[in-house]
Amino acid sequence: MASKHDGVQAPLPPSASGLLYGVAVVGLGVALSVFVHPCLGAPAVLVGLLMLLNQARGKHRVRITHSKLLVEDERLVWGFLIGPSKSRVMWADFAAAELGDAELVVKDKAGGVLRVGRGCTVPELTELKTRVEQAAQRFLDDPDSGA
Repeated sequence: MASKHDGVQAPLPPSASGLLYGVAVVGLGVALSVFVHPCLGAPAVLVGLLMLLNQARGKHRVRITHSKLLVEDERLVWGFLIGPSKSRVMWADFAAAELGDAELVVKDKAGGVLRVGRGCTVPELTELKTRVEQAAQRFLDDPDSGA
């Protein structure tokens, strides 16, 4: 993962189910083109190719802001059309950050769990854990600064 001023960023690996759906839609489009009419199959092939392209590239960002820990997964096509999917833990609800099996597990007071940092080395995870805990402590010390 590459460190940024407000967190870390890494490539987002392709989803096996997303690839499978893309291939299925392309196959359906080809079948429609061959057996029914090319005008029906062409849009399905195009949508299937966009689904495959969507899985080709993406970014996984962990951002540490003043008020929250924000995790964004942004796929190439999906992110362009509607933006990244976001998960967050507000510092007011922060309970703990623990090092798990090759990931950082962030828990909130309601029992929610956010898993970040998959694929990082142990020193990177330790640094990320320290940054998360420091940001949460800064918020608890002075919740109005930076708002």
